[in-house]
Amino acid sequence: MEFTWLSPFICLLLYFQAICSPSLPFPILCPHDQGLALLQIKKSFSTSTSASFVHHELESWKEGTDCCSWNGVECDTETGHVIGLNVSGRMLHGALNSNSTLFSLTHLQTLDLSNNDFSGSHIPSLFSHLLNLTCLNLSSSNVAGQVPSEISLLSKLVFLDLSFNENLVLETTSFTKVVQNLTKLRELSLSTVDMASVALHSLMNLSSSLSSLRLVSCALQGKFPDEIFHRSNLQLLDIEDNKDLTGSLPRFNGSSRLCSCNVMGSNFAFLGNLTQLTRLDLSGNNFNGQIPPSLGILEHLDFLDLSNNNFSGLFPFVVCNLTKLQFLSLSNNKITGIIPSQVGNFSSLNQLYLFENFQGSITAILVFSAFFENIFLGNNLFSGHLSQFQYNSSLKYIDLSSNLLDGPIPSSIANLVNLDSLILASNENLTGEIPFSICKLKYLRILDLSNNRLSGFIPRCLGNFSKSLEIIVLGNNTLEGPIPSSIFNLTNLFIVVLSPNKLIGDIPASICLLKLLEVVDLSNNNLGGSIPRCLENLSNIVLTPDNQVMSSAIGQVRVLSSIIFLDLSNNWLNGTIPSFLFNLSSLLYLYLGNNLLTGHISRLPSRSVMEVIDFSNNMLDGPIPISLFHLPSLRYLFLQNNSLTGRISQFQCHN
Repeated sequence: MEFTWLSPFICLLLYFQAICSPSLPFPILCPHDQGLALLQIKKSFSTSTSASFVHHELESWKEGTDCCSWNGVECDTETGHVIGLNVSGRMLHGALNSNSTLFSLTHLQTLDLSNNDFSGSHIPSLFSHLLNLTCLNLSSSNVAGQVPSEISLLSKLVFLDLSFNENLVLETTSFTKVVQNLTKLRELSLSTVDMASVALHSLMNLSSSLSSLRLVSCALQGKFPDEIFHRSNLQLLDIEDNKDLTGSLPRFNGSSRLCSCNVMGSNFAFLGNLTQLTRLDLSGNNFNGQIPPSLGILEHLDFLDLSNNNFSGLFPFVVCNLTKLQFLSLSNNKITGIIPSQVGNFSSLNQLYLFENFQGSITAILVFSAFFENIFLGNNLFSGHLSQFQYNSSLKYIDLSSNLLDGPIPSSIANLVNLDSLILASNENLTGEIPFSICKLKYLRILDLSNNRLSGFIPRCLGNFSKSLEIIVLGNNTLEGPIPSSIFNLTNLFIVVLSPNKLIGDIPASICLLKLLEVVDLSNNNLGGSIPRCLENLSNIVLTPDNQVMSSAIGQVRVLSSIIFLDLSNNWLNGTIPSFLFNLSSLLYLYLGNNLLTGHISRLPSRSVMEVIDFSNNMLDGPIPISLFHLPSLRYLFLQNNSLTGRISQFQCHN
């Protein structure tokens, strides 16, 4: 009995062990068989060797380590079972087979296999074994064939996304089972899945819990059931681009929770008053008639796009009630009339698109545009002078092209200090000189003042104020004087169009400093001198057609080794056609018509890729070279009005 004194001590130890053991830091490891299953899944797919980040993401998947610590794997904190697997965007390649160990992970609750390439394999019916799934994402994974009806057995699903698998088909039988059995579904996305055979009335059986339904480009046909819009929990509905879908948007009571609705590309008849709606996109349909007054009830709207329809009537004044609007587009309809000045008072409106058919004074809009970021008012009948611009740091894009504006461009244009794009083309009655104050717009990227009656010199400062300038279009005016060499200091410039005008002098050699230049149109001016030899690195160029370019031979252009488009027609060029032109490996279009060129046409190499050749209306003589008729890409050949000889029957047709 000498050890009896230890009994109380042992009991005390046992007591403390009992009460402390639940909090001891013993880690819960994933079951061995589930780790092996994951490793087998990894081995069954290859990954893109160019995606090093993918290898890094799956590097942690190693035998002998706890799979609960692997990237993309989630385990139950109590049992260690794998309950979540996310391999989205891992660039996995290979078939998704029915014998995959994936289907042994029966404790999975969330599974994301999206943005991979499963090589057009069918969705295995064994997904039905994963009865605990609440979220399944197979979007953009290149699966094909019919969606198995067994998917409907996943009765716990809350989220299902099979979208953007263009070769996937959902038949009526399978869809009916899905909507009947998945009663907990909140988000369903089937965009681009072929649902042409699905009976639309089966949509009525969708879960009452559904909050988001995306059926973009599903080839839906027939009348869309109005009752869908009355779903008490539905907040987002996107049935864009179902051109054979018809129906109507009924009137709603205030209990509707729908806040985003897009039926673009479908054929709905009219609009109802969805009082909670914040975003409405009905663009690109065949809606006609007047915009309904009930639109004015949608007081929460911040986005309204009714463009590209056949709406008619006067400007809908009910829009003036939508004071929360940030985006408004009524473009490309048959709406006419004056835009009310109240539109300019919306403090939240920053995007305004009103192309075509509107009229009235432009002042009413611009004078109240302090909050606008983008104004698109082209192709209308706005008239009057451009008013003096007040200081505005918000406006970035202004398009007033193809209107009836007149008078000069005000020097106050410089007050639009953050302007990115200025497009005033095709007003015809805009007159006066280009104001020098335009050179204060240091963020300007696009300048288009073409098709007006502007005169005077091009401001010399034009090339010294904005390093961002990419596009200059000043054609079809009556500008005169030389081309300022400073224009070609703009290192980001890739389009210059100055045709036609009354410009004189040489083409500035500084044009060769522009490494990004793609298009130069200096035609229909009075330019002279030689073509700068350094243009060899420019492609897609339209070089001075219809100018009074030097009357010397065109051998000066032999450096244009990468040019695609060369048009020197309608000038006074003489001499022979230099043979090096036929060796330009990138040249597709060659126009030398209406000049004074003489001599023979040289033999063309068979490797030439030219599609169009125009040598018409010159003084060429000699035989037509046989090689001309064997160019594999040639589509158009113009040789008329010369003194050439030979038989045109030599021509060989190429498809």
